[in-house]
Amino acid sequence: MSGDAVETPPSQAAANWLARLNTTTVSAKTMAEFRQWRTHPDNHDAFREIADVWTKAGEASDQPGVQAALAAALAAPKPRRQMGLRAGFGVATAALAASLCSYFVWTALAAPVYDTQVGEQRLVKLSDGSSVRLDTNTRLTVRYTGAKRQIRLDRGQAFFDVAHDPARPFLVTTDQATVRAVGTRFSVREDGRDTRVTLVQGRVEVRQGAVAPHYLSPGEQIVASTSLGPVSKVDSEVATSWTTGRLVFHVVPLRQAVAEINRYSAKPVTLDPAYNGAATVSGAFDNTNAEAMISAVAELRDLTVERQADGSILLRQRPGV
Repeated sequence: MSGDAVETPPSQAAANWLARLNTTTVSAKTMAEFRQWRTHPDNHDAFREIADVWTKAGEASDQPGVQAALAAALAAPKPRRQMGLRAGFGVATAALAASLCSYFVWTALAAPVYDTQVGEQRLVKLSDGSSVRLDTNTRLTVRYTGAKRQIRLDRGQAFFDVAHDPARPFLVTTDQATVRAVGTRFSVREDGRDTRVTLVQGRVEVRQGAVAPHYLSPGEQIVASTSLGPVSKVDSEVATSWTTGRLVFHVVPLRQAVAEINRYSAKPVTLDPAYNGAATVSGAFDNTNAEAMISAVAELRDLTVERQADGSILLRQRPGV
């Protein structure tokens, strides 16, 4: 296996940078990396060109040049000499390569990927005026066309504030369901097994396969797993409290609260398997400070915080309690 690194072409790297910078929360570290990358003249020119194209286009479209180049390569006339064959093949290949490069650049622009690390949140402003807030450890892809606005949520949780556009429905897809909206505010959580949709404002349609869709009104929630569950009433402010930097628990089982806190902690947090109490947790906690949440819950429920050799945290009931 070759150990040579594959260098990303400036045009493709420029598209990737444009996608990364198209957010309201660009860190100083990211900006410093971008400025360093742009010091190379080729990179500087590539970014300026791709930014100009993006500004003028407004949104990406399909690239018919790819199909045209493929057709040209396949239909290239047979040359009389071997040298001509190589030349003809080279021209067709060059045309195809150029179109494919253009296609990959446009794909990066048309479907940027946004993600967050554990304990991080991020607010992304989309080109239509909609916004998406990504919760901890979340990954999603945005793809806009002239007919629809589509989000693929691969993992985690996101809150969507959708700009009204009846001509282009706003779709959020997970492995378990598809949520359709026009102009509304709602959250979607994907944990690999279930998809949980909570509506704050407006109206959404939740669909799973060929089954009849369910419609949510404000203050309602639905969970999709192997089937589409019933619609239930919830306190939407509590359910989406994470968007304000808090986790709000109201008589939540201790194990469930610890599991939720664990999503925000870079260090795995577990509750002693021997713990068999029926304790619950109520309160509001700062989800930007995992250590503070762990300490607060431990204090509330008389638990000790034991730091293990591997860096994980074990919560154990105090002796004699």
